[in-house]
Amino acid sequence: MAEATSKASPLHFRNSGCYAAALWGCSAKLSGEHGISAAVLKVLTSGKRKVGITNHPWQRPGLQAVRISSLKAKVLCTRHNESLSGLDHQMKLLMRALSEIGTVLTTGDEDIHAVHNFYGPDLERWLLKAFCAAMRSGQFSGYGGAAWAPPISWLRFLFERKQLPPSLGLYVATDTAENGTVMQRSFYFSPLTARLNGLSVEKFVVGCRFSAFALRLILFLGDPRYVPRGEPKWLAGSGQRIYYRPDEIRWSRGARYVSIQLRWERLRRRSNLTVAFDCESTEKNDSRRR
Repeated sequence: MAEATSKASPLHFRNSGCYAAALWGCSAKLSGEHGISAAVLKVLTSGKRKVGITNHPWQRPGLQAVRISSLKAKVLCTRHNESLSGLDHQMKLLMRALSEIGTVLTTGDEDIHAVHNFYGPDLERWLLKAFCAAMRSGQFSGYGGAAWAPPISWLRFLFERKQLPPSLGLYVATDTAENGTVMQRSFYFSPLTARLNGLSVEKFVVGCRFSAFALRLILFLGDPRYVPRGEPKWLAGSGQRIYYRPDEIRWSRGARYVSIQLRWERLRRRSNLTVAFDCESTEKNDSRRR
């Protein structure tokens, strides 16, 4: 159901079904929104029309195959949804690059390599877009739902491209376990929570975790009531290290490598930060900071 003020301009219209309504400027019609965009899901499924899903509150236990076209929820108005359409294309390109890591590292010439360039904030914004859709549509047990709305600071970053404060944004998590990082054709998406000042019993949603193929990402957006100082070491969890907005993520095997290069603005560092994975035949990955 939509609500409007007496002002005639469409810039002064709010659609109560749109999670970006706090910004105004809504259209009257809601659009069907994929939490994880259809383009990304098709890369993950090699172009198939169905995808296996688990752990949604509304589904039966275990893996269930559903049509990608059915994974839609009306959580954004058409105007706000269309303003974010370019983000889906960027994430599709990233997923395609990740899906080809195994091929590049194991076949072809000995010195074969692939380099892919992305604008870092757009990847952050895609993660936030997907997460907000999942939260509003109630895909996470115990979090979100039809009454949930993202903080206004999240919306301004997502739709108005406002700058995030230092320490907020994208972190890359590395698996330092003995069995290394498994490059599998699947993804995992979940809320990231924290307690107020580490003391409160109640947990607050402060971002999300996303993993696909050999990449583990954390989007940390904090909360007006919870913003830690410096790098929040607790984000990664046991057996992992995290790196804030790296300039490059590289997987290599011998002379072969795949490089994801990220461009950031207003990020001051003495030298470039590379998170590197050594994918030798032992399948053990060594993550290291350069």
